[in-house]
Amino acid sequence: MTRRMFTVSMLCLTAAMALVAPQEPRPKGIPFYTWVREDTFGGFLSDDMVRFERGMKKAQQYYDEDPTNMDALNWIGAGTLYRAARAFKEGDQAKGDTLFADAMAKMDQAAAAAPGNIGIHATAGGTILVFASILPERHYKPALERARNHYAALLKMQEAMLDRFPPHLKGETYAGVAETEFRVGDREKAAVYLDKLIAGMPGTRYAQIAETWRKSPETVTKSDKLACQSCHEPGRLGAWLKANPQ
Repeated sequence: MTRRMFTVSMLCLTAAMALVAPQEPRPKGIPFYTWVREDTFGGFLSDDMVRFERGMKKAQQYYDEDPTNMDALNWIGAGTLYRAARAFKEGDQAKGDTLFADAMAKMDQAAAAAPGNIGIHATAGGTILVFASILPERHYKPALERARNHYAALLKMQEAMLDRFPPHLKGETYAGVAETEFRVGDREKAAVYLDKLIAGMPGTRYAQIAETWRKSPETVTKSDKLACQSCHEPGRLGAWLKANPQ
């Protein structure tokens, strides 16, 4: 065997080993969202494909074990939307269209099968808002309408106790409702929830942004964000592992 052939063979073996590398062992009893969220969202927000793919493998493992797991299906759909946004950003419209349709179908299926699942609505609505500004105009409004429906469902399920929730949950729900209503054109309804953020969460980033949107709506750009302004501290992976040693 020549040196070149040996080198190629070793590269192929290394690639094959990577493909069959064992899945990171899942801690016993860990909640689905705690296990998959940080890697996937970390990949989303920093465009880190290594972290993203790790999170997606975790979600896929849940789905492979139980195809009726709608949390996993929805999460895979959310990840597919990220892939679609990347394709559009890179100029591959055909690939983006295919991935976008697949993402919406998966998230729609999950929400229809589990309409009372708060995690599904929060993940789908939040992911759509993160990537909406990257989508082509033909997908922008349909995506926002879906996000609007997800946040409306979240609000309906949580409104009676929302003001007693931690800042992240309270802020993200009100911000999601306000932003989706603002962007689909119902500025009057958006104003109600912008005011809730201003009055109910003073000094927070939510309130600061809400004040700007309320006073100067004409300055708000397509890429400006109101939602996704804080971390989900109670469900952080490190905190869970510390509290639940294996």
